[in-house]
Amino acid sequence: MKTISFHSKEECDKNISRIISEKITGFLEKKDKVVLGIPGGRSVQALFHLLKDENVEWSKVHIFMVDERLVSLDDEQSNFKLARECFIDELVKKGKLPEENMHPFKVEEGVEN
Repeated sequence: MKTISFHSKEECDKNISRIISEKITGFLEKKDKVVLGIPGGRSVQALFHLLKDENVEWSKVHIFMVDERLVSLDDEQSNFKLARECFIDELVKKGKLPEENMHPFKVEEGVEN
């Protein structure tokens, strides 16, 4: 595992965004699609905002949540809601990311947690 150190969270977020973009682009040179697992939590919010501006062929990226709270997708605690508000909805609106490439973690009513 590679360890990366930066002087500020902003510098770290910018570099992580660039690294993710480069990795996706590299994978797409060899594959037809890429699966991107994104975490939840508020600490990745700035990273999400940066990702939407990266030069990525988003139409070939499938986004899955890898850390989700067991709440409805429109709940204020939903990590997917945060990801949608920060970058996914804008990519979809601009026609860069097909809606079918989003794979939220859905909670069914009546299922015990």
